[in-house]
Amino acid sequence: MGLNGRPASFWRHIHDRAFHLKSEAVAGADPDTEGDDGHVHFQHLKRQLGFWQLTMLGVGGSIGAGVFSLTGVAAAGAGPAVVFSYIFSGIIAAIDALCYSEMASRYPQAGTVFLYTHVTFGELPALLVSINLLVDYTVAAALISRSFALYLVDFLKHAGLGPVPAWLAPVPVTELFSLSLVAPLLLLLHTLVLCRGTETGAVLNAILTSAKVAVILLVCALGLFHVQPRHWLPFFPRGLEAVFRTSSTVFFSYVGFDTIASSSEECQDPLRDMPRAILVSLATCVGIYCAVCLVLTGMVPFDAIDLAAPLSSAFAGLGLAWVQAVISLGGVVGLATTLLIGLFAQARIWLGIARDGLLPAALARIHPRFKTPMNAQALCGFLPMALAAFFNVRLLSELLDIGVILAYGTVCAALLLQRSTRRVYTTRCLVALLPACALPLSMYKYKTSTGILALDTAIWLSPLFVLVPLLRPGDYLAPPPGVCFACPAVPYVPVAGVVLNVYLAVNLPAVAWARLFILWTGILLYYVWTEYGYFLRGDDRRDKGASRTRKERPKDVTENGKGPLSPTDSLRRRHGGVGEFGKGQQLGRWGEGVDGKKGENLLQKPLLDGEDIV
Repeated sequence: MGLNGRPASFWRHIHDRAFHLKSEAVAGADPDTEGDDGHVHFQHLKRQLGFWQLTMLGVGGSIGAGVFSLTGVAAAGAGPAVVFSYIFSGIIAAIDALCYSEMASRYPQAGTVFLYTHVTFGELPALLVSINLLVDYTVAAALISRSFALYLVDFLKHAGLGPVPAWLAPVPVTELFSLSLVAPLLLLLHTLVLCRGTETGAVLNAILTSAKVAVILLVCALGLFHVQPRHWLPFFPRGLEAVFRTSSTVFFSYVGFDTIASSSEECQDPLRDMPRAILVSLATCVGIYCAVCLVLTGMVPFDAIDLAAPLSSAFAGLGLAWVQAVISLGGVVGLATTLLIGLFAQARIWLGIARDGLLPAALARIHPRFKTPMNAQALCGFLPMALAAFFNVRLLSELLDIGVILAYGTVCAALLLQRSTRRVYTTRCLVALLPACALPLSMYKYKTSTGILALDTAIWLSPLFVLVPLLRPGDYLAPPPGVCFACPAVPYVPVAGVVLNVYLAVNLPAVAWARLFILWTGILLYYVWTEYGYFLRGDDRRDKGASRTRKERPKDVTENGKGPLSPTDSLRRRHGGVGEFGKGQQLGRWGEGVDGKKGENLLQKPLLDGEDIV
């Protein structure tokens, strides 16, 4: 017996029908056209990515110039024990990756966190989480393109290729404004490559990622001959607390696996290839980071590491000047691949939001020849180009990361609800879990207390009162074999993901939280404004015979069929359905069951729109 008492054959049928993995007709449908059921269908992206291409996407998106710079900052903070910081943050990333793997194989379509949050919590939470993540991606792309210009100048100097033109480096104007020509040109080049085709971008990424990994391995091999074990003593100079604190800093070195989930609609076999690619790429990145940190702290005492260019300066002291040119080349290639994959992932999220009707339908169009979301890809290139050309984006870098943590924690919570048989009850426990964990963690971070022993004890024990009723394995059912990848040890793994992401979020600066609430205020105002305009246009849409997803009329519709649309008809029904999300949602409230019989379609709407299932 399968999920919710349904036989496994039922879920396999729903899986095939919902995602149209074997349907050539829907995959080739034109965008913005209505099918026989009166709902809008969009073109699909071309499924052309295999296991190794997905793995290279994950490695290329994670291993960037950070391996040549962030490792120095982390090693200075935790000493040689920074290796355990990378391992601990890698464990957190692995927990998030397991949750991503199941959600990506359940819903193999573009949209990632927006899609997963949409089908679980609804439209507005999905918009809040995904736009926040896109802001992080946009600013990060501008920051990476600016850093590329600096690495390029450094490479030309060490390679001895003649005088370096002054226009290659950014020209400062004020503290906030500075002009750069190389950064927007790099973004433009990457955008053109990605618009040309996913397979073209995957081939370029494979070449650049292979070169980047080769440079890192060469640097580690050369550094082994100059390692002095006495530099590793003491191994924990800052204590164990510094190790865990540094893990929050280096956690963002593993964000590449989100790119694999972003490409689920272009994966040839999502059920088999995506989970393997996510876990293999993550393990590869952990090994590379640990090797670099061990070599770096063995060559140079941790308190003497140059934070700006740790590896380059370490080899400069050994008289190996040519290695500096190789390291600079690795930084150039690393930034190029990270930027390429970041832009690739952004476009798929914009595509998913546009399919739902929250953004102009033009962003949901697939180019008929290249089979790429060209309009969404162009937008992903234009936004960071505008930032990188005129602004010193480094000043905005401390506003990042909150979007990534929020997205990862939300995916873990979404998986928990997808598995739960008591969804409303589980949701209430999750809502209570956030403050129950955040408050004692904040008190520990800032070394504060209320001064009342009983109250302090209650605060510290509050997570247990929420976790105990949440960690009941009998309340969570695994999907049948062959339907999707099954995350192991549910509910322990997704609950651990939620708690650990709360821990990472607590360690972020206050300015990041201020940016989060300001952005959410703007999104809420946009949502209310668009909803209000949609309600006002209700009469016109009804006169034109606009289709509805539900067959029954809203309660407030007048006898002549006109009147304002009910609140249940939100933005998700602008295209006569929920775009591409779940595909089963296009079947209406009552879809076709097994053997063509009418039956309840459990993939029709967000889980929390219905009653609690016991």
